[in-house]
Order: sequence, then C-alpha cells, then structure tokens
Amino acid sequence: MTRALIAEGPIVNASFPRSGHRFLREILARYFGPEFVFYESHQQSILSADPAKHSLADVNFIKTHDFDLEGHHVLSDRFPCRRRFLVQIRHPLESIASYYEFSLRHGARSRDNRLVWAIFLRRKLQYWVAFYEIWLRGMARDQMLVEYNSLCERPMEIAAAVIRFLTLTDDVDESRLDAAISHQGFRQYVGGPASREASRRDIRDFRYFRRRHFENIEHRLADDFLKPAGIPLLFDVSGD
Repeated sequence: MTRALIAEGPIVNASFPRSGHRFLREILARYFGPEFVFYESHQQSILSADPAKHSLADVNFIKTHDFDLEGHHVLSDRFPCRRRFLVQIRHPLESIASYYEFSLRHGARSRDNRLVWAIFLRRKLQYWVAFYEIWLRGMARDQMLVEYNSLCERPMEIAAAVIRFLTLTDDVDESRLDAAISHQGFRQYVGGPASREASRRDIRDFRYFRRRHFENIEHRLADDFLKPAGIPLLFDVSGD
C-alpha cells in the first residue's frame, strides 16, 4: 500500500552528513502523512506514524550516508527492487564543521582541540570528495540533487520539486506543503517565520576557523566540485 505513494519504487536519500536530510524528510513526512514510511539505514530501523505496522516491504524513503561509498548499489541487499535516488550535499567546510560539532555533542569523540579538528577535517574532506565523485559525476536519469543552501533559502520551491520527483506527477498541494514547512519547529528563521528563509551559521563563527586555510580548501574544490553542483562559494577574491 505505502509503496504506491512513491512512484517506481522507494527513494534512496543519499545525504552527506549535515546536509539538510532531517529538514527535508520532516517536510515530506508532514506533507504525505502516515503513508510516508522512512528507513534509517545506520540505525536499521523503520520510522513512521506507527512503525509497528510496517515492514521493509512498506518502506518508501531510505536514508543513507553511504559511508562505505557503494553508490547506487547501497542497501541493494535489503531493498532488491527498482530504486530512485535523491542526493543531498552541502559546502564541505560547512557540513564538516557542523558534523564535527554534532559528534562532540553526541559523545562520538572525547577530545576537542585544533589537532583533533585538523585530523577530522582531512578525513572528512576525503570522504566528501569520494561521495561527490560517486553520486554527482554523471548523474543518472533517476536521480535528483538537492543542494543545502537552495533548500534553506527556497524551501517551498525545492520541496515542491522533490515531491514532483518522488511522485512523477506535477500535482503538488501547495497549501499542504506550506503548512508542512511552517510546522518545522526546529527551524530558525531569519527575521521571523514570515521570511521563510532558514538561518544558517556563518562558518567564520566556527572556533577553528582559519581564513587562509579554509579559502585554500575552497579554491582547490571550486571549479571541479562546488560550481558544477551549484554550491555557493563562501569566500571571494575581494576578501569579504
């Protein structure tokens, strides 16, 4: 029954950590209601309005960070059916800084200093580049990309496009979608809810921010990775 909600099999949501998965997923869950059945791959659990009523056969939205870099083969053993792919990505410096702070808050690491951060940054940059290479080079017809800043700045437009991709129709209930977006209690808005633009932390506020180092990283990635994916640059040549 629930599979019919999503056209042509379940959607695999391949999201680099801290790239807006939860925000988008909760919008979709509120828009579609109890028929939206979500599978959390790293916890191997089903989440829905009533998880006890559902099995893997009901799942229509699957989250993965693809830590093993399997690409389109990810979770094919659990879901051996036709799948389509929704990919979420964010500027690597923003997502990795947020990922580092998330890991500290949730006890994934016991030490916090500049050296620990430097090692974390190096390793996660390698992961980000590999994730990009696997998921964004030569994107398939059955795949959609959602860039984090676009989702935050234009949630109505981007979420509507995602719904059309999921259902393979042009039918989007705009009033229902507007209510789903407005209901996101964990969101913070710039200038209040009426602005409809989510606030985002400035990377310059990160405690291990080093402008020249971060600029160099961005410069190395800009032409081959960031610009082709529509990821806005954080720095410009004027030094602002």
